[in-house]
Amino acid sequence: MAQDQRRIGLRRLRLVQAPVEGEAGSSFHFELNGQDLFAGGANWIPDDNLLERITPARYRERVGQAAAANMNMLRIWGGGIYEHEAFYEACDELGLLVWQDFMFACGLYPANAAFQASVRAEAEAAVKRLRHHACLALWCGNNEDYMLAESVGLAGPGVPADKFEARAIYEGLLPDVCAALDPDRPYWPGSPFTPGDGARSSDATVGDRHSWEVWHQQMLPYQRYGDVQARFVSEFGMQSHPSLALLESVLPEEERFPESRTVQWHNKAGSAAGPDGHRRLSVYQADNLRATTTLAGHVYATQF
Repeated sequence: MAQDQRRIGLRRLRLVQAPVEGEAGSSFHFELNGQDLFAGGANWIPDDNLLERITPARYRERVGQAAAANMNMLRIWGGGIYEHEAFYEACDELGLLVWQDFMFACGLYPANAAFQASVRAEAEAAVKRLRHHACLALWCGNNEDYMLAESVGLAGPGVPADKFEARAIYEGLLPDVCAALDPDRPYWPGSPFTPGDGARSSDATVGDRHSWEVWHQQMLPYQRYGDVQARFVSEFGMQSHPSLALLESVLPEEERFPESRTVQWHNKAGSAAGPDGHRRLSVYQADNLRATTTLAGHVYATQF
């Protein structure tokens, strides 16, 4: 007779969306064992582009680094993968909650019958594999697909709901799978998402929000993060260089200076206008720090 042996943990977790006294909208936070929780953490993407190089020990090291930094939640970004069992086991043991996106990101996906059948099979497999983990806090339908639909006129105020056909996945198929296979876990249609017909996904008073006004969008000074807060900020960030050792592993000797073509080539960050991450790093450095000319100084300054 076949056996399946798994480690489990017991806890009570709720997603709280309740009126906020004296303010518009509603709260969005987690309650763990009856205690309100401020979620502080990070988005997680695969730790290596060559997935087979990520060992269980490396997963544990990375999750341990997050715990040591006083993080209590990691969000599995929808443009990555359903992570290895070692990741979730480390989060279980070290006390980090996991916001789990389904693997849809920054796209306009079809919703025909054949595609939905494929999505259902994938979602059922993922939920069955992961639902026993105590770290798993929430299933989320996608990353930024509502935002993208808004940007091309398929969603948002005054737009009929049926123009964005992937709603059938995020607001029908996926919540049905979760309700059938993991009914006690919260499900959220997208990140960011604001409930209600015609709502904008950037609403700061309801649901979650991606606050990219610093760095990605209009490059606000980081000192103005307080101006772009929300009920639950599920994405925000500032780029830095990787470690000097990692850069030196891919840079020829003659290219080891901040403005080199190779350094700039490896920086893929940018905006709708194109990859301009190197320029953005320079702007934030010029605004906040003394000029530096060495690669080591540049790396330190961006990380600082």
